[in-house]
Amino acid sequence: MDEKPQTVRLAYYGISPWEIEVIYGLFNEKFRILQEETEQNKENFVSALTIDIPLPFSEEFFKWFEFRAWERVKSIIKEMKRRRGKGNA
Repeated sequence: MDEKPQTVRLAYYGISPWEIEVIYGLFNEKFRILQEETEQNKENFVSALTIDIPLPFSEEFFKWFEFRAWERVKSIIKEMKRRRGKGNA
């Protein structure tokens, strides 16, 4: 992968500062981060998180980013969904 850090964009609303801090920390090790707190744009959702990663998801990406780090990202997103209930995340 490129040695120069690329930028990951985190756009969100209804996400706790703790949750954003954890996600920020996971991506900050490998990327520059652009954070954007947005307005609620969908009435059916209490929160939303968009993560734009400027790299293709491939075996090379997971080796570079590290599979354990990716599992932590997935875990925090699953926990956020669990806390908000089935239809609200």
